[in-house]
Amino acid sequence: MKKLIIWSVISAIILAVCPVMCFKLMDDGRLLFVLLVFVQFAYPLLSLISGIVSGLSIEKLFLLPFITSGLFMLSICLIYGEPDYLVYTGINLAISLVVMCIVAFVKRRDKQTKSFANDAEL
Repeated sequence: MKKLIIWSVISAIILAVCPVMCFKLMDDGRLLFVLLVFVQFAYPLLSLISGIVSGLSIEKLFLLPFITSGLFMLSICLIYGEPDYLVYTGINLAISLVVMCIVAFVKRRDKQTKSFANDAEL
């Protein structure tokens, strides 16, 4: 539970604080550019990272991709007033869940391979 809270706070900082700071510091012309860069590059990268982290500890961090997607949608709706990113959020949630499942599968397979190797040595 402690890891989930830590990663949720990190996601909240990335998804809420950084765009608000950009919103306050920039004028309208550059704000659109920052929004596009944030949406196109930072959020998919955060989705991949949350999928990898939650896949390594899937029992404790299963909700992390959902929390990250919810925070993204909340930040876009509250800060920019754009509710049109629901499909984009769903696609990145799916990517995050697929990465989480792949990492969990690879971790489980490596664990089983090591246990088979230990049994063969006996």
